[in-house]
Amino acid sequence: MRPTEEYLRLEAYRPIVIREGEKAIALPAIPAVIRAMGVSAMKGNRFAERTMAEIVTRMEQQDHQSRLELFGKSLDYKLAWDNEITRCKAAGLPEPTPVPHPDDVVLFPNDAECR
Repeated sequence: MRPTEEYLRLEAYRPIVIREGEKAIALPAIPAVIRAMGVSAMKGNRFAERTMAEIVTRMEQQDHQSRLELFGKSLDYKLAWDNEITRCKAAGLPEPTPVPHPDDVVLFPNDAECR
């Protein structure tokens, strides 16, 4: 890791203490900054509003993309093993027992989720 990246990570996760009413809370610097940005956004700071909205939008897009990729790979896995099991049965060969078994891979196409 480059020295600047290491220093930035140390600072980002360095514990700090903030006050919430009567309580003192210790948390890493990054969550404290995000919390402060949220408070500024709620108070009408347009820069904080825009920045927070952009960050959340980007995170949601990345999450959606990751779910789509996992769904696609899970579907490919399920189809490939279903085909192989069918081929073995038709050829009179012993049925393979992949782990997880394709019947245990449950896909939910409406929300691109798999379990």
